[in-house]
Amino acid sequence: SRLRRTNDHNVLGVHEDHEDNENAEIGVCEQSPYAEFSQAAIRVNSMAKSFKDFNKSNAEIDNSLFKEAAEKELYKGLETLEPKLRKHLNTELDFSLEDLSSISSSINNFFEHVLVNDDDLKIKENRQALIYRLDEAFKNIADFSLLK
Repeated sequence: SRLRRTNDHNVLGVHEDHEDNENAEIGVCEQSPYAEFSQAAIRVNSMAKSFKDFNKSNAEIDNSLFKEAAEKELYKGLETLEPKLRKHLNTELDFSLEDLSSISSSINNFFEHVLVNDDDLKIKENRQALIYRLDEAFKNIADFSLLK
């Protein structure tokens, strides 16, 4: 199964619940093979939007500050995914389900085992940078802020 950027709104298994309603909800069909990824991306987007004091212009990640295995795993997944996104920028996006499910598992593991808002400001900002960069990468796939 592969994900392709097209004009088809159902590329991620998206459904629109509306009858000419401008306030319609757009959601992810649970049967879609991309549902787990979509839900993880929505979670990342929501978290990234919640960073009130985060300096986006200084979103550098220092992997020496990672304390938890889950944040190291997520960073490694991001480092693997970003070149694929750059390669396909402005062209047809072609991902395998394995690419997306791998990062989905890392995201879920991260949120289960890592407290983003650590007491140590440097660690907190580093974790926020990781989430922000992941969210920015996902914006090359779809606008997950539109999904519920």
